[in-house]
Amino acid sequence: NVAYLVIKGIFEEKRLDGIYDPLGSIKPMKYIPRDTTGLQKIPCRADEIIIVTRRIVFTYMISRGSLLIFKNENVMYEAAKEISRELRIPVIVAVNGYAKTVTIGKILHIRGIPALVIAMLGGLVMMVSMLASVYERRNEFKVYSALGLNPDNIKYISLTEALILGFTGGGIGYLVGLLVSYLCSEVLELEGFVLSSSQLWGIGSVVIAVLISTLSSIYPIERASLEVVPSMERKWKLREDLRKEFEISLPFRIPAGKEKHFIIFTKNRLEAIYPPYSTLLRCLVTVGHVSEEGFVIKINADLVSEGMSSAIFELRGYRENPKYFTTSLRVIPVSVIGSKYAEFVYSIVDDLRKIVLKWLTLYSHDRLKNHYK
Repeated sequence: NVAYLVIKGIFEEKRLDGIYDPLGSIKPMKYIPRDTTGLQKIPCRADEIIIVTRRIVFTYMISRGSLLIFKNENVMYEAAKEISRELRIPVIVAVNGYAKTVTIGKILHIRGIPALVIAMLGGLVMMVSMLASVYERRNEFKVYSALGLNPDNIKYISLTEALILGFTGGGIGYLVGLLVSYLCSEVLELEGFVLSSSQLWGIGSVVIAVLISTLSSIYPIERASLEVVPSMERKWKLREDLRKEFEISLPFRIPAGKEKHFIIFTKNRLEAIYPPYSTLLRCLVTVGHVSEEGFVIKINADLVSEGMSSAIFELRGYRENPKYFTTSLRVIPVSVIGSKYAEFVYSIVDDLRKIVLKWLTLYSHDRLKNHYK
């Protein structure tokens, strides 16, 4: 593949920069203009080799090698790679008036299965971190439940946290990579250390980090939502036969003097959740007698979507102590039709639990006191 080998100069063995012509005189350093396009030729350093195609042979002062002339451009590039690999030096090739540097070095790249494994490990770490966060914030989620937050609210909160972690992690990671590249190449002057980066890679790294954090947070988000609205197994166990009348004691105490606040609050919340005109599940809330000895909130609930099942719920308060009222719930079946009756009863009972918890959390606030005066 090599057509000719032409000697262009002579150099001393121990002084490679001393270039001589065939007569023995040192060739001066000079610039030779090529044409009006601005292409110029300069003498090469002693650690460079020039490879050019046959039709574009310039007069270069070379050292530590020869001017190799190739007819085939592909063969020229292969030869440049072999020379750079064997001599461990950069090689300059000239094609159609343009010079390119060919170097052989180690390039670290991650793709395919190794990249997938790293992404999976990152997702696993993110999932474990989110699960630990859910476990540590159980009391916080209970407060959210008392304030009336539903599962969707908790999912949005957890999803926002995952997105923030993805954005911050991806952005900080990309900036740290750029900083390390700058320190290694500029400050530490490590030759050949170059970090390939671009705006596309920067955006891509952030997007990948957000995707990993979001996808790996799906299961922890579901667990967090269960802390607000427990599953059927974690709800109150109504031990009696739901198709028969029964009464259970509730673990709530209403402070004396606040019963009117509690009655109005409970009535308004129930009517907001189950409007009397709803076509699925509706409630008609009425207030029975209210005295210093006790009170009764009567709830006529109808499950319209399941063959008009209905029941009466009576939330009662008994004055057993001068400081508070003890509460109980009485359920009276009116019409038991279809297979959804048990779920219908559990739904009303669970919403009553949330309403009472929310009121117990808020009733001491001055705003609520003034509202019900």
